Amino acid sequence: MTDSLTRVFLLIPVGLYNVFGWPPEAVYYIFIKGAVSSYIEDVLVIITSLLVGIPLLTTLKRLLNLKSPLS
Repeated sequence: MTDSLTRVFLLIPVGLYNVFGWPPEAVYYIFIKGAVSSYIEDVLVIITSLLVGIPLLTTLKRLLNLKSPLS
């Protein structure tokens, strides 16, 4: 999240890329690389949530005798 915020709000609008001495081509590469890695991160979070979340909610439901996982 902070990576995205840095790219969107600091690099271009504030001109932070000038402080680092980066050419516009480097900023373009950073934006593309960051966008791709953000999607990969999203997929990993979804997979982890499914692998950990479902068994955790099922176990809590059984242990606490709940009618639904979050009641």
